[in-house]
Amino acid sequence: MTSPDKLWTKDFIFITLENFLLFITFFIFMTTLALYAMGTYSMTPGEAGFAVGVFVIGGLAGRLFSGKYIEVIGRKKFFFTALILNLVISFGYLLFTSASGLYAVRFIHGVIYGLLGTAISTLAMDMIPMSRKGEGTGYFTLAVSIATAAGPLAGTILTQYFDYSAVFYFTAVTAFVMFFLALFINVPQASIPKEEITRLKNSWKLTDFFEKHAVPISVSIFLLAICYAGIVSFLEPYTIERGCPECMGLFFVIYVIVVILTRPFVGKLLDRKGYNAVYYPAFVMFFASLIVLGFATGNIMFYLAAVLAAMGYGVMLALGQAVAVKESPRNRVALANSTYFIMADAGLGIGPIVLGLLIPWIGYEGMFFSLTIVVALAAFVYIICHGRSKSPESTQDVS
Repeated sequence: MTSPDKLWTKDFIFITLENFLLFITFFIFMTTLALYAMGTYSMTPGEAGFAVGVFVIGGLAGRLFSGKYIEVIGRKKFFFTALILNLVISFGYLLFTSASGLYAVRFIHGVIYGLLGTAISTLAMDMIPMSRKGEGTGYFTLAVSIATAAGPLAGTILTQYFDYSAVFYFTAVTAFVMFFLALFINVPQASIPKEEITRLKNSWKLTDFFEKHAVPISVSIFLLAICYAGIVSFLEPYTIERGCPECMGLFFVIYVIVVILTRPFVGKLLDRKGYNAVYYPAFVMFFASLIVLGFATGNIMFYLAAVLAAMGYGVMLALGQAVAVKESPRNRVALANSTYFIMADAGLGIGPIVLGLLIPWIGYEGMFFSLTIVVALAAFVYIICHGRSKSPESTQDVS
């Protein structure tokens, strides 16, 4: 008989693998598609950047509606429909051989990514016992952190040793594996009254698309994601400017290693000691990482910044999802997840655009220093909304 507090069940292991495969596809395209678009369709860097970024726009659209309709349609039907659509669209890259076709496929793929990402995270949150929500969420999102390194590495190997079409075949195989794994997952269903399902079908209120209890932590992660987008998008030209381009690759390797090493510890700490024991130190770490980047003049400082960023943003991104779920009613877990990731994705999408406009005026160094203000604002939002002493247990009942 399964213990109600058991974490490592077959279903949780498989849904975590699903999360890894979803994000490895995401990061393969994020790091290789721009070069493909410029080489194949003679796009300008701006046009190629849009081919990459339109995926995020589609993802936001998918997440906006998925939080509501995953419960209206039913979790199992929604999950498998999204998996099938993901498999179909993975072949779209091979079928549509024009710039406009690439834009269309990227947008549609983004929408499906938003649908599937919300479904996977919703199922995972229901599989994790409430008493181990921080720990379980830490392990679940660790798959994403590993994908941030594995995705670019896989993309580099495929494009160096094979034709770029190998990337498309690889992602198609990945989509098939995701569907196959899902056949062995027992999908937990939400205990939502029929009256509530009927109301959701006919209602278009803002609360049908966003969970209000998840908004504060989601606003905080939105601001933090803008800061991290500045690192991801502009670290390479900055390291070149500073005379150590070799720092770029190792920066993210160090980041992932530190995330892997710290994730189990901080997840358990959140469950046992509450949010503040994790979040206050993490804000300080991320703030410090941006200061170090602004002053960076050589390898050691860049690598130190990677360690601090992992212990800051890496921790808060993962465990913020646990906070969103713990703060929300149990019957609105899907909406809490979609609310959180809509804001996180929005920050990653808006960050490069806004910061790219600022860099010509203040430079890369000035950008990193100015982002400390954004981290401070995110910390202020957190302190106002969550800063009082919190019990490690969930604060919300089903309502």
